[in-house]
Amino acid sequence: MNLQKIINNTLNKRSKSKNNTLLYFSIIVAILCLCLLSYYIYKKEKYFNQVNNNIDGNNNLFIPTELQKEAKRKYGCTGNEFDNKMDNFYKNLDSYQQTYQDKQNTLHKYEDLTDDLEDIKKSLIKSEESVKQCIPNFAE
Repeated sequence: MNLQKIINNTLNKRSKSKNNTLLYFSIIVAILCLCLLSYYIYKKEKYFNQVNNNIDGNNNLFIPTELQKEAKRKYGCTGNEFDNKMDNFYKNLDSYQQTYQDKQNTLHKYEDLTDDLEDIKKSLIKSEESVKQCIPNFAE
């Protein structure tokens, strides 16, 4: 009986130590999660404070004005640069239209050739039938 009590006591101590280890581990994980959450909230709050301060006149963040946006949009679009860009655009447009027209002409020629080929095939079949009338085993 004594031996059985000793075994039960050691098993209970081991299970208690496992439970304690699991408890400690879960507490550490919870503390780590709370630290990460507070860091995230701090960063978010800091960002929104900077945006709000910028509205009040403290320029911590750069927000371009309408004139700056317009200048950026027009950058490279003055004088000769604009003329070169427009020339390049119209040259490419002309090239595209010419290539498209060539393609359409080729398709029309293909359709015409296909129609001609069908007509020639029909006349060939008619001529073959007329020759078969004279020579019965001509096409075999």
